Amino acid sequence: MAELDVVDYGEVLFAISDGEAVPTYEHPAAINSDKGVQFTAQFADDLIPDKTNLGGPRQIFRNAQSISFTISGAGKVDRSSVAMFLRWLASGGSKEVKVRIGEKGATGSVEITCPVKLTDFNVRTQHPTSADVDITLVSDGFKPDDIQDYV
Repeated sequence: MAELDVVDYGEVLFAISDGEAVPTYEHPAAINSDKGVQFTAQFADDLIPDKTNLGGPRQIFRNAQSISFTISGAGKVDRSSVAMFLRWLASGGSKEVKVRIGEKGATGSVEITCPVKLTDFNVRTQHPTSADVDITLVSDGFKPDDIQDYV
């Protein structure tokens, strides 16, 4: 039996740009327990009739309208990042992010560089535990060329 070449927890990273002319990318310290990325494609259905049986069922052809991704992350609140996330959310602006899935140089590993918007920043706690945070980022202009081999 062949063993799976799995992607480990530490090989799924979301590094956010500092916005400088020569950007530095850093995985937010607040995303330290749960993290994930969901890729989505939306399609328009085109119903094509059979010209020999116009009253019969139609074939459905699906044409891609858009592609996007959503990053979700959670963990213990990192005090040093709260103001940054709140200011980013309030600005409505985008930041460039690198989504890395897999070990650098490994077969099948990818890196996606794309602007994202922060849509949710939720801080919660329950006595006597320390505060947790949930963060949601959505792509802002994702295109197929943004996907590169992570080498």
